[in-house]
Amino acid sequence: AKGVVSYHDVLLYPEDVDTILPGAWLNDNILSFAFEWLAHDHPTLSNHNEQIALLPPSIVQMIFALDTKDLSVLLESWQLPNKSIILLPVSDSRELDTARSGSHWTLLVWHRTSHRLLLYDSMQHGWSQKHILMAEKLSRLVEQPILPNQRISSACPTQHNAYDCGIHVLSNAEQVIAEYLDVEQRYLQRNTRQYLMDLVRRLQDN
Repeated sequence: AKGVVSYHDVLLYPEDVDTILPGAWLNDNILSFAFEWLAHDHPTLSNHNEQIALLPPSIVQMIFALDTKDLSVLLESWQLPNKSIILLPVSDSRELDTARSGSHWTLLVWHRTSHRLLLYDSMQHGWSQKHILMAEKLSRLVEQPILPNQRISSACPTQHNAYDCGIHVLSNAEQVIAEYLDVEQRYLQRNTRQYLMDLVRRLQDN
């Protein structure tokens, strides 16, 4: 179809790309696209998939919706028990089959070595019931306990509008991976929307 961009496991449609524009709320497909880029094509952070799992919103919503026994089979290829860090963008949507009905994105990050699950919330709302449920399910998926005192609200920049939560999720995700790999370069810390749009346009031109 005209205007469709194919990138790894993501198909971007024009309505997805529109959510990159200033003042828009990044949708789940754009977050999936950005996570694929972080995993595969980021200039300094990519190709560490044996250590790092960047779960797209569709997988995160599946974890929220399904029983753990079903998830263990469906997510076997992700090898979550073997990952050093796992990043999960969480929508506040309470619907079981989609993240698109939500109005706020946050980021959960599991660190295996420190046995901590960190919440990055640019509105500083703290741990919701959905986050706690995700922690309980993730505990079973990584085959390690995640106790209440291991659920930490991490300091992070605060958003100053109603729509930049997805931008903060991507910026925080890049920061987390860069710190883990001890790499200095950052690409999503400033002018994030413009950088994402430039990535999409380069793909459209190829």
